[in-house]
Amino acid sequence: MGDTLVGKTFIINSLLGNSFKDCQGLQTLGIENFIDNFVINDRIYKFKILDTAGTKVYRKISNSYIPYSDAIILVFSFDRRNSFDELKDFINMIREQINIEETVKFILGNKNDINEKEREISREEGELFAEQNNCEYFEVSAKTGYNIREVFFQLYIDIYNLKVLKEKKFLSKFNKNINNILYKYINV
Repeated sequence: MGDTLVGKTFIINSLLGNSFKDCQGLQTLGIENFIDNFVINDRIYKFKILDTAGTKVYRKISNSYIPYSDAIILVFSFDRRNSFDELKDFINMIREQINIEETVKFILGNKNDINEKEREISREEGELFAEQNNCEYFEVSAKTGYNIREVFFQLYIDIYNLKVLKEKKFLSKFNKNINNILYKYINV
């Protein structure tokens, strides 16, 4: 999620091995679905990635997918201050939909390949905002592919660990309930 023209589509296409040049002129209308396969503990997992349009007219559509997401990636562009400022609105929108503390959250600063003079957001500012909102922070470049695969590797591992943890909590609670039922049954 993020403002329009921050590079969300380019980041996903970079992850999937498509060249930056091939993606020129692409703009998402509504939502686009992508699948990425990833191996964890000798098992292949399919991760569905939703590329959401950044324009305000489509935000209600994006908003409707939040409750079903295992992770949220917020993207801003280093050469557009307003795209960074918009992240606050996205965080608030997410908080209205889900328990944000139980979701994997990443903030990506895109276009880290630009000239330092063009950069409107410092690394320190991005890191501070991410820390204040309990998010992991990464700097990437969809154009060069810098840090893209590493970000998604970490994202997939975090989602996997979150799912395993939730499953263990559920099984623990389930086992306690079963033990209580069996205990009552045996003592009748």
